[in-house]
Amino acid sequence: MVAAIEQEARNLGTVNSAEVNKLKDEYAARITILDAQRSELLGVARAESKTLVETAKGGLHMMQMAVFANDADAFLRYTMSQCLSPTLRLRVFQTGPGTFWTNLGDKNFNLVLPTQGGR
Repeated sequence: MVAAIEQEARNLGTVNSAEVNKLKDEYAARITILDAQRSELLGVARAESKTLVETAKGGLHMMQMAVFANDADAFLRYTMSQCLSPTLRLRVFQTGPGTFWTNLGDKNFNLVLPTQGGR
């Protein structure tokens, strides 16, 4: 009778162990499916957000071109100027007769550039 009870206890242990492993495998499969769905949704959301950003950038460029009356040279100069460093300083020196500054005569040319920090 003791041997039968011990055998039954071992059988129950084996059955319980098998059921626990089955539940682990079922939940691992569910988790894998949910991870795949999450990855898919994140990928779709990233792609959609990138599309929206690029569309907005394209619309911005179209509006800027309209402001410059479709003058591509003016638009190019504007966009290039946006890439300049804000700390850029322009210093003009007279280098002698025959230069641009001495040939201006009395045309009264003023160049005013704001500097950062009032320097």
